[in-house]
Amino acid sequence: EDLWPFNEEVVARAIFNSRIPTISAVGHEVDTAISDYVADLRAPTPSAAAELVSPDRFEWLGRFEQLERSLVRIIQNRITQQNFHVVQLIKRLRHPKDKLREYMQRLDMAEMRLRNAIQQRLQRQQNRLQACQTSLSQYKPDKQLALLKQSNDQLQKRLVKAMEANLKQWQQNLGRQVEVLNAVSPLSILSRGYAINSTADGQIIHSHEQVKAGDAIVAQLHQGKLSCTVNEVHDE
Repeated sequence: EDLWPFNEEVVARAIFNSRIPTISAVGHEVDTAISDYVADLRAPTPSAAAELVSPDRFEWLGRFEQLERSLVRIIQNRITQQNFHVVQLIKRLRHPKDKLREYMQRLDMAEMRLRNAIQQRLQRQQNRLQACQTSLSQYKPDKQLALLKQSNDQLQKRLVKAMEANLKQWQQNLGRQVEVLNAVSPLSILSRGYAINSTADGQIIHSHEQVKAGDAIVAQLHQGKLSCTVNEVHDE
């Protein structure tokens, strides 16, 4: 008699036609009701039904750890690609300041895109976690959800810290490369008082044999140029 409501046709049809997955957990392990046959799952007790729909904490932690490794690998690959592009750009540098300024802007944009990508990925995970919390709130798996939230927060902090450390290291490497370029740049040499001499048609003068007395030459200084005339030519 206690189980008779679960044998009524209206209850059985409602369970069978429900779009929401249902579990029949009447609470009598030895007895069965019609609801046990029309439900999606059968559990001996309500607490057993709650265990069936509650996610495994270790499974979720494993997913978050896999996500962490995947994101770190993506960041490392992106930084490696950016380092390769930096090397290629440095090889083609004609005016270090302009090229480096342009690349620093590209670096800022890449950093912004990386931050946005990580934040969006973490936001999606947080949304999924929130959905799980909402759907499982009736079974009150508070302890498991608290652990999942704590793991998610720690993962977010580690990812942001790793990204900032990698970007800082990359910027330091770029700064050292800029110093090397400035040390060998023609503009740096000119700033110390030297000049680059060229003939009237633009050829760099390396030897006294390229000019003779009376020729017009151009001296490129750190600031400006000088138009000069050769008075005498010496071989020393």
